[in-house]
Amino acid sequence: MFEQLESHPGTTCWGLYKTFLCVARTGSFNGAAQLLNVSQPTVSRQIKQLEGLVGARMLDRDQSGCALTDVGKTVLEHCERIETQVIEIERKVSGKDNQLSGPVKISTAEGFGAYWLAPRLKFIQQAFPEIKLELSATASAVNLHKREADIVLRLGNPISGDLVGKRVTKLEVGLFAAESYLANARPLETLDDLRHHQIIESGGQAEGFPQSKLLRQHAGMDVAVAARFDNLFCQIGALQSGMGLLALPLYIAKNIPGIRHLLPKDFNDFIDLWILTHPDLREIPRINAVVDKLYDLVSAEKESLFTIGS
Repeated sequence: MFEQLESHPGTTCWGLYKTFLCVARTGSFNGAAQLLNVSQPTVSRQIKQLEGLVGARMLDRDQSGCALTDVGKTVLEHCERIETQVIEIERKVSGKDNQLSGPVKISTAEGFGAYWLAPRLKFIQQAFPEIKLELSATASAVNLHKREADIVLRLGNPISGDLVGKRVTKLEVGLFAAESYLANARPLETLDDLRHHQIIESGGQAEGFPQSKLLRQHAGMDVAVAARFDNLFCQIGALQSGMGLLALPLYIAKNIPGIRHLLPKDFNDFIDLWILTHPDLREIPRINAVVDKLYDLVSAEKESLFTIGS
């Protein structure tokens, strides 16, 4: 079966194996359904069909999710090799597309996507009306090698060294608290005073937020933690309620009422913003056009939005 799978992936519908890959990576039928934009019963039906074709159970299921059986682990290894080949074919074929039309997937962090990029996609759409834009704003890093996105606007250092692109600016990060929190808190006049306060911490998929790491570095490991959140917008809600201190990029903080910028001369770190794509995609005209437009948009606003004194 496995030799046949790698030689002729179409013999058993590749879509069934793609569903299996999504279940294996998310650990649940619901997670796979969300990735594939189908219903949970559809995922269940396809997995049952695939297990029938393979002739063995590939997943153990319980209330907490799914775990791979030994057969499932073997199938996963073969599927990932096929997926790599399919993606490589798609990249090579895409490279022959010389039209300024078709889909372009952009990925970035949820805060940057919501507060800065989404409102400006209209300028790209107006410049290239035949290009169909798709934006994924998430705390999870996407994999450009697997075509989860065509272009990434990444905050912090690039994860992979074989992508192409450049750092386009630095985003200023500040320290913020709600007026309601400050009204009942001890004075905050120096960085040393942070130990007398409580912070809003990042957890889960948000644990790698660059601004969260900066706050932890300044506050120290013994600082009180009000609560941990795995979502930026939940953190902002906690900030507005007066729960504690939160580090935020200035382009986000400017949009939040009722908060105060604290210690601007002492707590004024920066996060690099990169625009990246895969080498095989860089010369596709529609990808190249969107990348260049993104450079232009950031360059036009970086002095007013992303620097000290903005």
